[in-house]
Amino acid sequence: MNVIYRSLPGLRSWLLLGLVFLCALLGGPARAQGWPRQPLTIVVNHPIGSPADQLARALATPLEAALGQPVNVDNEPGPFSAVAGNAGAERVSQAVGDGYTLLLGSHGVVTVNPYLYKALGLVPRRDLAPVAALASVPTVLLVSSEWGVESLPDLLGRMKEQRTDWVYASTGMGSSDWLVAEMFKQQAKVFAIHLPYRDPASANAALLAGHADFWFDQATAMAQVRSRQFKALAISSAARSPLYPGTPTMKEAGVGDLVLETVYGLYAPASTPVNVITRLNREVNRILATSALKKVAAGVGAVTMTQTPAEFAQRQSDDAKRYSELIRKLGVRAD
Repeated sequence: MNVIYRSLPGLRSWLLLGLVFLCALLGGPARAQGWPRQPLTIVVNHPIGSPADQLARALATPLEAALGQPVNVDNEPGPFSAVAGNAGAERVSQAVGDGYTLLLGSHGVVTVNPYLYKALGLVPRRDLAPVAALASVPTVLLVSSEWGVESLPDLLGRMKEQRTDWVYASTGMGSSDWLVAEMFKQQAKVFAIHLPYRDPASANAALLAGHADFWFDQATAMAQVRSRQFKALAISSAARSPLYPGTPTMKEAGVGDLVLETVYGLYAPASTPVNVITRLNREVNRILATSALKKVAAGVGAVTMTQTPAEFAQRQSDDAKRYSELIRKLGVRAD
């Protein structure tokens, strides 16, 4: 056999090549099972203290325990954090797809921003892979209780009968509250002037002071609703929310089928291996089912949700279609 092996160099090469291939086959599963081997970073494209930030920090600790590696949270909201979150998304899209750099933020970066911004540094639905949906936050139509408006039909009646300059507050063009307000105007066939503010606290203050007539809040004013400073007229979810008992949906209140929720999710660079995304999705969904995470979500006005990566991708596709059509009709750009 030795003689034959030495006399056939071609055979020797093929044997060595086969050995390498066999090692690769055996080593592949081992490498997959070995992930992760180093700390993970969750990039949050919203400011510190925001709902996305609070969800990220609540997720990081149990995820560390599940993966056996540190999970760091790094905020990179960019210069227009309330509106865009493009900077953090661009950073993650350009990272190595090894499962160690993730994005946590609103799905608006995928469903809204591509249709508002001409010069994005990424194509979100191409460059970011959906890993897991985390929680959804409905927007709630608020008015000052001092105004005496008791229901959405009451508000609409006043807006159509009283010829005046109605004003709605928002946290800026491109934000979910701005988008739902424009959808509301379109479906209810009413007109109101847009008055943007830099953050939800400022919008709430404007409503309280009478500088704005209404705005669509994302659970930042639950305390004012409970203290009856604000009246919640309707909620923009498909079903009533346990966070606002007694508040009807937009459809129940008579405004078409207006549904808009901010969905916070986890993303990875598009080149991330499927087995890594599957593992992350499984661990995250398990954590979302815990009472501790549900409590944090409720504190920021959110309800946890669990979806597979494919289901999350489909949700984004459906929402992107609706929002892009509205933005096209409105003819607006944020650049």
